[in-house]
Amino acid sequence: MRMLNMIQSIAVATCVALIAAAQINAQAPRKSTAKPVAKAPAAADVRSAQIDAVKASAQAFADAFNKHDAKAVAALWTEDGEYVDETGQRFEGRAAIEREYAEFFTAQPNAKLTVVVDAVRPAGDAAAIEDGHTELSIDGKAVVSAAQYTAVHAKVGAQWLMSSVRDQRLVTEPSASQLQDLAWLVGSWQAEQNGGQMRVECQWIGDGHFLERKYSVKRGDQVVTAGLQVIGWNAQSQAIESWTFSSDGGRSVGHWIPHRGGWIIENAGMLADGTPTGAVNYFVRLDDNSLSWKSVERSVGGAMLPESAEIVLKRVSAKP
Repeated sequence: MRMLNMIQSIAVATCVALIAAAQINAQAPRKSTAKPVAKAPAAADVRSAQIDAVKASAQAFADAFNKHDAKAVAALWTEDGEYVDETGQRFEGRAAIEREYAEFFTAQPNAKLTVVVDAVRPAGDAAAIEDGHTELSIDGKAVVSAAQYTAVHAKVGAQWLMSSVRDQRLVTEPSASQLQDLAWLVGSWQAEQNGGQMRVECQWIGDGHFLERKYSVKRGDQVVTAGLQVIGWNAQSQAIESWTFSSDGGRSVGHWIPHRGGWIIENAGMLADGTPTGAVNYFVRLDDNSLSWKSVERSVGGAMLPESAEIVLKRVSAKP
């Protein structure tokens, strides 16, 4: 009996041990044999990559343009891409776009372009819309044209290409034009000297691309002389120029050179009968409401004339 009881005790102890071991095994973590699944790129990462690719394309365009590489410029379009310039002229296909840029680079060998990307909006996984603006110069310094553009990009294989580009010319305000240093001239001016009275009316014309100055000189009620002067930016000579037409039929062209708070204006012209004339005028801004004018080195038909007296004009109105 004691032997039987011992055998039963051993059997019970063995069962308890096996149950405990089973419980421990059940609680222990099991090593997984499954392979990890790669995570898909987050939507934000995809969007960021698209924006970066489009911006890189815009920089590639600017680089190719400034190297005057028409073939590289056209290669940034899809095969059937289109380009509509600021005048509304349409160029379809890479070949037509390449020809257009090649002709432009030949005509403007010093042209440079600055491209600024304002916004990129992805449209799905393989399309994006780019908005931006450009500034064009023909000597690397003075801006002669500004435009805004919209470009539609398509992903072709691993490359982002332009499928459609449209330019629209930006109309610059007078204060932002090449004549900004002369914007303060707008208004009515008057001077009185030696019994005579000079009056000048100045205003913007041509959507802010030119200044028009109408002048008259009176003695009493009699008009001694009068005329019209148009001031504008000459992109070819990269300088401000003026074209003056007087009531006696004379005319002249002036080349404006910045000088000590004002301008030196080198004039060459002719009288109504064709006799050549010349003069160098000094035009100085004294303050916001006064300016001085003096003419030296004056000549008619090769004969020298005395210098003029200095005339000080005062603003009488901010409007012409």
